[in-house]
Amino acid sequence: MKYISTFFAALSIAVSGCYANDVGEPEDRNLQGLAASLDFIITPLEAEGASGVVFVTNGDQEAYARAFGFADCANKIPMTLNHVISIGSITKELVNVAAFDLVDESVISWDDAVSKWIADWPAEKAITIRQLSTHTSGLPDIVDENGAPIPFTPEYDFAPVTREEMIDRARASKLLFEPGTQERYSNLGFALYAAILENAVGQPIEEILRKRIFEPAGMMQTGYVVPDWTMSNFAEGCRADRSRWGSPLPDGRWMEDGPGWNLRGNGGLYSTARDMARYMGGLGAKKFLSDAADQSWRDKRLVFVKSANARGFGPAGGNGITNTVIFWLEEDADGNDLRVVIMTTDASHQAESFASDIIRSAFNVFRPIEEPAP
Repeated sequence: MKYISTFFAALSIAVSGCYANDVGEPEDRNLQGLAASLDFIITPLEAEGASGVVFVTNGDQEAYARAFGFADCANKIPMTLNHVISIGSITKELVNVAAFDLVDESVISWDDAVSKWIADWPAEKAITIRQLSTHTSGLPDIVDENGAPIPFTPEYDFAPVTREEMIDRARASKLLFEPGTQERYSNLGFALYAAILENAVGQPIEEILRKRIFEPAGMMQTGYVVPDWTMSNFAEGCRADRSRWGSPLPDGRWMEDGPGWNLRGNGGLYSTARDMARYMGGLGAKKFLSDAADQSWRDKRLVFVKSANARGFGPAGGNGITNTVIFWLEEDADGNDLRVVIMTTDASHQAESFASDIIRSAFNVFRPIEEPAP
């Protein structure tokens, strides 16, 4: 699952570098003005064939919700807010939150060696859980059956690779650098990380997430297979040539218990826009972690946005067809956090291509920046 790890940095620049009158006049800083601003962005994209959902909340107040385009481009089925869409590598964010909880409970330690949890792990690969979680393990990103690096394609995600096959590939792979000395994105490393959490807890990764994140946040339409979706729940991916790309469960691309281990734990969770807003709300309300663990998570994962005088994050995930971006700012003086969800299913109109405009509009309504004096 492809992931754009630098997206938040770009958003920080885009947001902090704009002023309120970039999108409407100051008197338009209200919900009506927000709707007009966002519709102005989305309507032309929809006319070009874009499909997806944009959802904005300020605290628990639903400020904007729009589904556009088609959930099935071949059959012209309209997109709705209830359709589930892949969140891609944002899955990794949820896995990391669960891991912070497990560290807090002393189930695992960040400094645990992989060899503690994975049998027959090569001694020369002295990697820790911390290094897996921060992409500093040295493991390659995408690999073939021999553990050799290969380019990513969307089809890679749906190969029926078992858990043990993934682990064998990790064992066989060659480190790209000494663990802890560099940072390089690794889907393989994150799949191994998820497998370690499974070994530590004795539960599948989806069950770990369900108990520690989905249920506390009320995310009943998020998961791999636990929600027991039918074909009508899924928003179908659409290729650039407007042909149907499909969905994992109806098209038999997943195994009985979820995606293969090229994807499991590092991507592929499906969710609704409202559920992703609930996830961010759960972060703000500290529903997942103790105070100490929550502070540790925030210190490690959030970035300071100077113009908002608050910390936040903006992960993105996608595979070249589906694409999701979420943006969260910590609570303001009134106790409201800002949550933005952009999800798309059309290869020609990826969420990341217009997310900064959406976020800028929401930012200007709920966290307005004063125009500097001339």
